[in-house]
Amino acid sequence: MVRIYHRKNSPWRSTATVAWLLTVLIALFSPLAAAIPPPPERPPHNVNLPDSGCAVKVEDEVRAYDFVTVRFSGTKGSKLALELTGDLAHQLQFDLRAPSGTLLEIPAKIDQGFQRVLLPEDGDYHLYVVMDADQARIGRSIRFILAISKEPR
Repeated sequence: MVRIYHRKNSPWRSTATVAWLLTVLIALFSPLAAAIPPPPERPPHNVNLPDSGCAVKVEDEVRAYDFVTVRFSGTKGSKLALELTGDLAHQLQFDLRAPSGTLLEIPAKIDQGFQRVLLPEDGDYHLYVVMDADQARIGRSIRFILAISKEPR
């Protein structure tokens, strides 16, 4: 039989105690962590844009580390007008994906709530409204109204 002797206040004893406590805590709380489901996926807003230039409005709320998707059909060469209003609308950003999946360049922040975009191809576009990273870090949610219109040719 082998015996291990150590002093009463040795670092080995405290390390073993901490390791044992961590093992117990992980065993107790890991089933709870697995039981919390991710938030449900939000369905996109499907928007039909009239050729007359009339704006279609989408009202929603962006939560921290989430996004709102607006899907619409566009044709090559069309100009799209986007207007974003709300109390903290200046804290929101657009990401616009073309039907091919390429990300279209839009200035990072919306200048005074209004933006124009030239559509490069035919098909279904996805516009994502996302929160500024600084606002997301503090856990905000921001309500907004987005007006989308095709400018008449």
